[in-house]
Amino acid sequence: MNASSVSFADFKACMELVNEQIRDRIPFINNGGCGVFASELIKRMYDLGIDDMYIAVFGCVYDDEIPDISEVENQISNEDFDPHSIYSWNDNGIDFAHVVIEWKGVYWDALEPFVTKTWNHVTRYNGNFDERILHSIAHDEAGWNDTYDRSNNDTVREILDEAFKLLA
Repeated sequence: MNASSVSFADFKACMELVNEQIRDRIPFINNGGCGVFASELIKRMYDLGIDDMYIAVFGCVYDDEIPDISEVENQISNEDFDPHSIYSWNDNGIDFAHVVIEWKGVYWDALEPFVTKTWNHVTRYNGNFDERILHSIAHDEAGWNDTYDRSNNDTVREILDEAFKLLA
């Protein structure tokens, strides 16, 4: 199967294998490791030729207006904050309660896909998060929930690599 012919059904089946392996082998991935998972997943999706996905960030919304993460990124970049620091985002009202990849109307999570714009009582921020920023902040343990053991990052990559061989 070539990259341009990856079907939704095949991708979903692959992700079911990934989700099962993650559940069996990596405790607490969604307690500090969701950004790592999303960062690694999007790389493999690009390798397959999938490029119409979004990085979705979920967080607390303190009033009725849901922030647009792209606008906050511009604000951070223009105001002498470091966009590659999770603390800059926190200081500008964005917390990273959960990070997933959105593709074909589904939010692809390390444990299971979902379709609602809320997850565990937090709301999806509007806009698409920048992939380069995700890669840098997700792999920096500062500012993330430390329940997730970052020594599992290699296992995340191994699980994704093995499953995605089925789609190559």
